[in-house]
Amino acid sequence: MPDPALSAYARLLPDLDLEAVTHAHTVVSMQRTRLPADALHILAREVLHRVANGAATTARRDGAPSAEELETFCDDLTNLEEDGAPAKTIRRARSKGATLDCVYLGWLAPAARRIGERWEADETSLVETTVAAGRIYAILRGLRRAFAPPDGNDRRHALFASAPGETHTLGVTMAADMFRQRGWSIDLAVGRTHDELVESLRDSDHAIIGLSASRPELTAELARIVLALHICKPWAKILVCGRIAELDPEIAGVVGADGAAIDAASAIEQMERLAGRMDANAIEAGPEAPGDGRRRST
Repeated sequence: MPDPALSAYARLLPDLDLEAVTHAHTVVSMQRTRLPADALHILAREVLHRVANGAATTARRDGAPSAEELETFCDDLTNLEEDGAPAKTIRRARSKGATLDCVYLGWLAPAARRIGERWEADETSLVETTVAAGRIYAILRGLRRAFAPPDGNDRRHALFASAPGETHTLGVTMAADMFRQRGWSIDLAVGRTHDELVESLRDSDHAIIGLSASRPELTAELARIVLALHICKPWAKILVCGRIAELDPEIAGVVGADGAAIDAASAIEQMERLAGRMDANAIEAGPEAPGDGRRRST
């Protein structure tokens, strides 16, 4: 069931990318029906950790909420009967001059940190925390157009990686060679842990990331890595490949990827489609681009 806050976000925050917000809400809803409770627990922690720590050393204070305002914002995010109050709060901050950078660094990041503290102190339930993490993630995805690729980004520069926990790597290695023969610049990463893969990609300029997995048992791990990469690299496109895409036609929706490919032909089609979409939607970074303090432009 869609989060009732979605319509409020669309109405109150017109500068958000509604398509991205809608997609994020759909993904969260699918995950709640398809993934076990312990996997949802891990995903919630991943959101709170990545959002909170991604801005931990660079957050600017201009326009940040007071301690009382932050607590109220957290209350609204964890409210199971939420009626759009977080969107109203952000709109109010925006009307007072808060930039999108401040929305991320001044509101979402501190809220993620505070909700994580509440969870650890048993002041917030697992359900409330999971709902809040989903809302923070959706709002952050809605800001994706304000993030821009690195200077001189090549849309046909991709990284192919085996999903964390995947032991079958021949297929992804062969796929990398095939795409290189077609003129793509492909880097390959196999056998990486979740954190190793995220860290290696955090500052890279890969426009597209292909994740290979063979078993449905890796669905939760795929969802976690896709979520982390969407937070750390909001402009990158993510494609799920391998036998898991054949076994589960809904895998892209469940893990939040931008597409899925069951074989070489569909992988080529999907990669060209994603590269084309990035060219069509190329964005110019402005003073409102949220991020980590580094210059961002196309």
